[in-house]
Amino acid sequence: MKRLTTLLLMLLTLCIVLPAQADYYYEENGLSLGRNSLGTITLYEPTDTTQTTYDIPSGVMYMKDNAFEGCRNMTHLVIPEGMYVIGSSVFDGCDSLQTVVIPASVGQIQPQGANSPRPTFIVPHGSYAWRWCIENDWPCRFPENDTAFTQEDCLGYWEAERVEWCGTDRTMKPGGVDGVIFR
Repeated sequence: MKRLTTLLLMLLTLCIVLPAQADYYYEENGLSLGRNSLGTITLYEPTDTTQTTYDIPSGVMYMKDNAFEGCRNMTHLVIPEGMYVIGSSVFDGCDSLQTVVIPASVGQIQPQGANSPRPTFIVPHGSYAWRWCIENDWPCRFPENDTAFTQEDCLGYWEAERVEWCGTDRTMKPGGVDGVIFR
C-alpha cells in the first residue's frame, strides 16, 4: 500500500512539474536554460563541456535527460535547493565526476545510464534521493552538517531497507542483506 501511494504521488507530481516546451531560451553561468509560460526553468545542457564545475542557478526545477552528457572534466556538481527532477542519463560520459550534492527538494531521479560513472551522491538524511540510492545500489553519503543522522536512525530504518552497512563516517553501502553492520 505504501508503494502504491508513493507511485500515485509521483505520477501526480510528474503531471504538475514536468515543464511544457520552453517559451524562452537563455544562457546563464555557462548553461543553456529555458523558461516556459508557467515560469518553470529547465536546464538543457552546458554551453561548454570542458569545464570542471558548473554553477546551476537557483530557480531551476528540472534537469533535462542527458543534460551533462560528455562533460568529461567535471569533477563535482552541487544541485541547488529547488531542483525537483533529475532527468535520465544526465551524467553519461562524465568520466571524472566524483560527487554530486543533491538537495532535499529533489523528488524524482530518472534512471542513470550504463555509461554513468556512478559518482557518490551526497544526500540529506531521509530524503527521496537517500531512498533512491538504496533502491538503485548507488553509492551515497550524508553531508557533513547533517545532524539528523545517528547510528540508531540508521539501524532502525535501514534494516528494512536492505543496507549492508551504514558506517559512522556517514557512508552507506546498499547490499540486500538482513541487517546493518557498523564498522
